[in-house]
Amino acid sequence: MKRIAATHIAAGILLAALGAGAAHAATVYSGLCEASAASPLDDTHFAVASDESNTLMVYQRDNPDPAPDGIALENFLGAKKSDLEASARLGDRIYWISSHSPDRHGGKIDRRSVFFATDIVPGPVPAVRPAGQPYRDLGKAIATAIGVDRKDINIEGLAATETGSLLIGLRNPLSGDNSAIVVPLDNPAAVADRGEAPSLGVPRSFDLGGNGIRSIDRTGLPDRPYLIIAGPIEGAKGKAKGAFALYWWTGGPENPQKLDVTIDKGFIAEAMVIDPKRRIAQLISDDGHRCSETDPQDQRRFRSLDVPF
Repeated sequence: MKRIAATHIAAGILLAALGAGAAHAATVYSGLCEASAASPLDDTHFAVASDESNTLMVYQRDNPDPAPDGIALENFLGAKKSDLEASARLGDRIYWISSHSPDRHGGKIDRRSVFFATDIVPGPVPAVRPAGQPYRDLGKAIATAIGVDRKDINIEGLAATETGSLLIGLRNPLSGDNSAIVVPLDNPAAVADRGEAPSLGVPRSFDLGGNGIRSIDRTGLPDRPYLIIAGPIEGAKGKAKGAFALYWWTGGPENPQKLDVTIDKGFIAEAMVIDPKRRIAQLISDDGHRCSETDPQDQRRFRSLDVPF
């Protein structure tokens, strides 16, 4: 047990090469491995989803141990794991979305094709509770909007906008000119609460150096309204091929601007929690290549890295 913990902590020391050359050590959190989506609950707590479980874990910043008794979504979603990949907070509600990726034959997997909402339950240790009902036809609508086959869709980003809509960020596919794609969802509450058909806005694309979107978040700050984690569109056996990078974006027609941050190649950045007061992006790594959700809970670890923006 002590040997495992020490190995993970040693492996979690990463460097973020910023403009001033500052070094930042990663924080190691316990309880799950394959962290794939995260959202703030209050100023110090955040919820994390795994793509290999339908149980959310709640953490307090810099406390390595999760709150006891994770938030089980299995009954609500009708599956043990739904490949949850992204989340976005709008007011006191958090929207979550799965990858919508197909099986190896290109067929639809219902459990991986969910979009749903949870409402925040305030308290000393805040939590969330499911709201409305899971919606399972969003992948088809997105594929139609961008003119591709549904089997090509792979979602890993979700961000709120100041007008109450959401931006759905795609890992796959890229556009014809090798640009990353976001698709606006203009009626998220109607979709999640009542199962209404999604109203999608005009898709947008921008240059991320040939990478797809692995996370996108609104910061709430006027000078850098959105942050985007860009990463490889392909990977094998849990290992992404290529470099991850962090960008900021106005939300308009301009291309995002790359930040002077180097993310260690062993850090699979797939989620962010934004702290606008401190101007910190807490990058979270999917560490499924280091441990597994089938391991005993006290042997599961994921890392996070605070990056100023």
